[in-house]
Amino acid sequence: PREACAALRAVVLWWQVLLNPDSKALDRHLRDASEAAIALAEDWTRREPKEAEAWFYLAGSYAPLVQLRVLRGERLAAAREGNRIRSALEKALALDPSLNDAYFGIGLYHYYADVAPAAATILRFLLLLPGGDKERGMREMLRAREQGVLLAGEADFQLHWLYLWYEKQPRRALKLVEDLSARFPSN
Repeated sequence: PREACAALRAVVLWWQVLLNPDSKALDRHLRDASEAAIALAEDWTRREPKEAEAWFYLAGSYAPLVQLRVLRGERLAAAREGNRIRSALEKALALDPSLNDAYFGIGLYHYYADVAPAAATILRFLLLLPGGDKERGMREMLRAREQGVLLAGEADFQLHWLYLWYEKQPRRALKLVEDLSARFPSN
């Protein structure tokens, strides 16, 4: 769907930002691409509110923007928009529990909401955001990794960070990165 293509254009820009995270040269382009993708996906959810895929791509449209906001220290906006991701994914999964890729984003939310530092916990409380559950989040991300169609590689990439920094399992993190390198040798 064109909404998916718009979300992927923002994702491509996010990966370009990551090549040089200190540079803000692509920030405006990423923000514009994300806002365009969000608008298209919101239109889709209004046209077809019972279409799980529409809600999934709405969440996906927000993801690069939230990651940029976190990178740039815009915590309040990131928390607010992260909650929009969570809400859209919950709607997608309520409509279609077999949409395995949606478990990745909801799993990230559940995991990070549980392991967040105290300042983020206070912000979550002030914004009335739901709490997290680290174990549930890990199970959800692993489900997306094993059964998802679109996000298995992204799950491996994100999970390697979790295994390295939060789970204190560097060998497991290294194995994921080695597997990614073998699957995507030109990346």
